[in-house]
Amino acid sequence: MASLMVTDFADTHHYAAILNHPFYSQEGGDMSADLQICNHHLYELKKGLRDMVLVTIPRVHSERFCARLDQKDIRYFVQDVSDRKVNIFFGRSECITIVESFGVKHLHELTPEQDFILGIMLGYNSINQYERFLQRKNAREK
Repeated sequence: MASLMVTDFADTHHYAAILNHPFYSQEGGDMSADLQICNHHLYELKKGLRDMVLVTIPRVHSERFCARLDQKDIRYFVQDVSDRKVNIFFGRSECITIVESFGVKHLHELTPEQDFILGIMLGYNSINQYERFLQRKNAREK
Protein backbone atom coordinates (compact mmCIF):
# COMPACT_ATOMS: atom_id res chain seq x y z
CA MET A 1 0.00 0.00 0.00
CA ALA A 2 1.19 3.52 -0.73
CA SER A 3 2.62 5.72 1.97
CA LEU A 4 0.00 8.36 1.25
CA MET A 5 -2.33 9.15 4.13
CA VAL A 6 -5.74 9.72 2.57
CA THR A 7 -8.62 9.87 5.01
CA ASP A 8 -11.20 9.67 2.23
CA PHE A 9 -10.15 6.15 1.25
CA ALA A 10 -10.47 4.26 4.53
CA ASP A 11 -11.68 1.16 2.66
CA THR A 12 -8.54 -0.50 1.33
CA HIS A 13 -10.52 -2.38 -1.32
CA HIS A 14 -11.71 0.97 -2.73
CA TYR A 15 -8.15 2.28 -2.55
CA ALA A 16 -6.83 -0.73 -4.50
CA ALA A 17 -9.55 -0.32 -7.13
CA ILE A 18 -8.55 3.31 -7.65
CA LEU A 19 -4.90 2.38 -8.14
CA ASN A 20 -5.86 -0.16 -10.81
CA HIS A 21 -8.27 2.18 -12.60
CA PRO A 22 -7.34 2.82 -16.26
CA PHE A 23 -7.52 6.59 -15.57
CA TYR A 24 -3.94 6.36 -14.34
CA SER A 25 -1.10 6.25 -16.78
CA GLN A 26 2.34 5.19 -15.72
CA GLU A 27 4.09 8.30 -17.03
CA GLY A 28 7.61 7.16 -17.67
CA GLY A 29 6.87 3.94 -15.81
CA ASP A 30 7.82 5.41 -12.42
CA MET A 31 4.67 7.14 -11.24
CA SER A 32 4.19 6.28 -7.57
CA ALA A 33 0.89 5.34 -6.00
CA ASP A 34 1.10 8.65 -4.10
CA LEU A 35 1.05 10.63 -7.34
CA GLN A 36 -1.69 8.42 -8.76
CA ILE A 37 -3.92 9.31 -5.81
CA CYS A 38 -3.02 12.98 -6.28
CA ASN A 39 -4.07 12.68 -9.93
CA HIS A 40 -7.39 11.20 -8.84
CA HIS A 41 -7.92 14.20 -6.56
CA LEU A 42 -7.08 16.54 -9.46
CA TYR A 43 -9.77 14.78 -11.50
CA GLU A 44 -12.32 15.24 -8.69
CA LEU A 45 -11.34 18.90 -8.32
CA LYS A 46 -11.73 19.48 -12.06
CA LYS A 47 -15.20 17.87 -12.00
CA GLY A 48 -16.29 20.08 -9.09
CA LEU A 49 -16.61 17.23 -6.61
CA ARG A 50 -14.28 19.00 -4.19
CA ASP A 51 -13.38 22.58 -3.33
CA MET A 52 -10.09 21.65 -1.71
CA VAL A 53 -7.95 18.58 -1.19
CA LEU A 54 -5.34 17.71 1.42
CA VAL A 55 -2.76 15.04 0.68
CA THR A 56 0.18 13.95 2.78
CA ILE A 57 2.95 12.67 0.56
CA PRO A 58 6.66 11.94 0.79
CA ARG A 59 8.70 15.09 0.33
CA VAL A 60 10.51 13.45 -2.62
CA HIS A 61 7.25 13.50 -4.63
CA SER A 62 6.14 17.00 -3.63
CA GLU A 63 8.20 18.93 -6.19
CA ARG A 64 6.83 16.87 -9.07
CA PHE A 65 3.26 17.21 -7.86
CA CYS A 66 3.55 20.96 -7.18
CA ALA A 67 4.94 21.41 -10.71
CA ARG A 68 1.81 19.66 -11.97
CA LEU A 69 -0.38 22.00 -9.91
CA ASP A 70 1.51 25.00 -11.31
CA GLN A 71 1.05 23.65 -14.83
CA LYS A 72 -2.71 23.36 -14.25
CA ASP A 73 -2.83 26.79 -12.56
CA ILE A 74 -4.19 25.31 -9.33
CA ARG A 75 -3.40 27.16 -6.15
CA TYR A 76 -1.76 25.22 -3.34
CA PHE A 77 -0.09 25.51 0.04
CA VAL A 78 2.67 23.20 1.28
CA GLN A 79 3.01 22.47 4.98
CA ASP A 80 5.90 20.50 6.48
CA VAL A 81 4.87 17.44 8.45
CA SER A 82 8.30 15.92 9.07
CA ASP A 83 11.68 15.63 7.40
CA ARG A 84 10.20 13.07 5.04
CA LYS A 85 6.57 14.18 4.53
CA VAL A 86 4.58 17.27 3.56
CA ASN A 87 0.92 18.21 3.51
CA ILE A 88 -0.24 19.77 0.26
CA PHE A 89 -3.54 21.64 0.31
CA PHE A 90 -4.81 22.47 -3.17
CA GLY A 91 -7.99 23.70 -4.76
CA ARG A 92 -10.07 26.85 -4.86
CA SER A 93 -8.10 29.99 -4.19
CA GLU A 94 -10.51 31.06 -1.42
CA CYS A 95 -9.92 27.83 0.47
CA ILE A 96 -6.14 28.10 0.22
CA THR A 97 -6.28 31.70 1.45
CA ILE A 98 -8.24 30.53 4.50
CA VAL A 99 -5.77 27.72 5.24
CA GLU A 100 -2.85 30.14 4.93
CA SER A 101 -4.61 32.53 7.32
CA PHE A 102 -4.58 29.86 10.05
CA GLY A 103 -0.85 30.46 10.44
CA VAL A 104 -0.18 27.10 12.10
CA LYS A 105 2.72 24.77 11.49
CA HIS A 106 0.88 21.52 12.31
CA LEU A 107 -2.75 20.45 11.99
CA HIS A 108 -2.96 19.42 15.66
CA GLU A 109 -2.41 23.10 16.53
CA LEU A 110 -5.68 24.20 14.89
CA THR A 111 -8.34 25.71 17.11
CA PRO A 112 -11.70 23.89 17.16
CA GLU A 113 -13.06 26.61 14.87
CA GLN A 114 -10.20 26.28 12.38
CA ASP A 115 -10.47 22.49 12.46
CA PHE A 116 -14.20 22.77 11.72
CA ILE A 117 -13.66 25.14 8.79
CA LEU A 118 -10.93 22.91 7.37
CA GLY A 119 -13.11 19.80 7.62
CA ILE A 120 -16.01 21.50 5.83
CA MET A 121 -13.73 22.81 3.05
CA LEU A 122 -12.32 19.29 2.59
CA GLY A 123 -15.86 17.96 2.17
CA TYR A 124 -16.02 15.87 5.31
CA ASN A 125 -19.42 14.78 6.60
CA SER A 126 -21.17 17.82 8.11
CA ILE A 127 -22.76 15.96 11.03
CA ASN A 128 -19.40 14.46 11.98
CA GLN A 129 -17.82 17.90 11.81
CA TYR A 130 -20.49 19.37 14.10
CA GLU A 131 -19.87 16.59 16.64
CA ARG A 132 -16.08 16.91 16.36
CA PHE A 133 -16.28 20.68 16.85
CA LEU A 134 -18.42 20.36 19.98
CA GLN A 135 -16.13 17.67 21.44
CA ARG A 136 -12.99 19.72 20.81
CA LYS A 137 -14.62 22.94 22.07
CA ASN A 138 -15.84 21.26 25.27
CA ALA A 139 -12.43 19.62 25.87
CA ARG A 140 -10.69 22.99 25.44
CA GLU A 141 -13.03 24.68 27.93
CA LYS A 142 -12.41 22.11 30.69
